[in-house]
Amino acid sequence: MVQPAKIFEVKEKTDLGLIVWKLKDFREEERYQTENGETINLVTEILDLKSKDDSISGVFSKDFIRKRFYRRKLVEAPVTEEAPFWIRPFNDRIFMIVLAPSVARGVKKLLTNYVANKLSRVLFIEPQAIVEVKISHKTLK
Repeated sequence: MVQPAKIFEVKEKTDLGLIVWKLKDFREEERYQTENGETINLVTEILDLKSKDDSISGVFSKDFIRKRFYRRKLVEAPVTEEAPFWIRPFNDRIFMIVLAPSVARGVKKLLTNYVANKLSRVLFIEPQAIVEVKISHKTLK
C-alpha cells in the first residue's frame, strides 16, 4: 500500500546549507505526567538527516500519549509517529515532500501539516513560511 505524500513550498529565501545546519541537531523534549503520576519525556526530533547533491532527506519523529480503554480502564501508552521528508530546489523554488504517517486517513493531512508547520518554526521562527502547494499530475510528469 502506497502512503500519500503532500508537497509544500518553502516561501522564505534560504539555501540548503542553512536548512541542514538548523535541522541537524533539532530535538525538543516535553515532560508529560500520566494519570497514575508517572513522568514521561516526550521527544520531537529529526532523525537520519542526510544532505546529498541538491536535496535533503530526513525523518520527523514525534512522541505522544495515546489514551485507550482496556477492560474498562484508561491506559496511557507512549507512541512515536515518524514522517519521512525530502527537501529539494526546483527552478528557483524550494519544495518539501512529507510522507504521511501510517495512521487513520483523516489524521494524515493534519500530521503532514503539523510537520510542515513545525519545520517552518524551526527554520524561520514563523509557522507559515512553508505552505502546501497544488501541483497538477501533468506538471509532475
